[in-house]
Amino acid sequence: MSWFSRLPHSPAQTPPLGDGIQVEMADLLACQPLGQLLSLRPDPRQVGRRHGQYLSRMKGRGMEFSEVRAYQQGDDIRAIDWRVTARTGKTHTRLYEEERERPVFIFLDLSASMRFGSGLYLKSTQASYLAAALAWSAFAGGDRVGMVCLTPDGTFEVPAKPRRQGLTQVLEVIEKGHAQHLNEPKLNQHQSFSEALEHLRRHAHTGSLLTLISDFQAMDSKAEQALTLLSRHNQLMTFTIDDPLEQHLAQQCHSDVCITDGHSDGLLQLSNHKVRQQYQERMLHQQNYCHQVLGPLSSHHYRLTAAKSLQQQLQGGDH
Repeated sequence: MSWFSRLPHSPAQTPPLGDGIQVEMADLLACQPLGQLLSLRPDPRQVGRRHGQYLSRMKGRGMEFSEVRAYQQGDDIRAIDWRVTARTGKTHTRLYEEERERPVFIFLDLSASMRFGSGLYLKSTQASYLAAALAWSAFAGGDRVGMVCLTPDGTFEVPAKPRRQGLTQVLEVIEKGHAQHLNEPKLNQHQSFSEALEHLRRHAHTGSLLTLISDFQAMDSKAEQALTLLSRHNQLMTFTIDDPLEQHLAQQCHSDVCITDGHSDGLLQLSNHKVRQQYQERMLHQQNYCHQVLGPLSSHHYRLTAAKSLQQQLQGGDH
């Protein structure tokens, strides 16, 4: 199943958003048509008889308690209420109704490693536009939307809120978080990637859809554990944002490269074969590790580049 929609009346191609670095509210509002290119509907294999718009994978996930009644033949034995059964001496079953609004949480990584770009956008800028498009898609689908945004100075959090209120707060957090991401004078990460995932776990209600946007360069065993716990009771969709120069720098460049974070300069000694080899090995190791972790845990995992417009990639299913 392709998660990107190929709509017959997709929005016409528009010029790239912003200047590639800054993220303004006007740009986030302009991402509304991109929300039409994203589908937050569940996998068809999960679709079945239901009251609400979504169907959860297991009994009680994304479900609201309705009532207890006497057990009837054909009822799921996993739903037996043993306390009521013990008290009455007769077997009783708990009944549930599926939520009509599903919480959608957007995890946006605006940590130090996302402050890189060699083409159209910074990785963080592309990630911010994708987060806005997801928020617009959730809004159009009637879902409650919330956010956890990781920046070098900590996290911004928005609990899942209905419709316009949730959308507005999420867009405001994206704008504020990206401004802080750019203006942080030092690249010290005050909060780790795994700690931010723990924040998400505290906010995410059982049965939520969790969309994670990152370059996943900070993926480690602690983050893997946090994602594993999140995936047990929620649906995960993950988006890796990368940059072509960053991915293939050691292959394409055999001379020293001046680098900057906007505040201080450095020299990457790619003229040294050992340095190039170490760089490439580290990049490949992290890519393989993330693939091994995210593949089994995510219902959908996609790679997007910061070097092309988001609209071009979503319309073409380029992932």
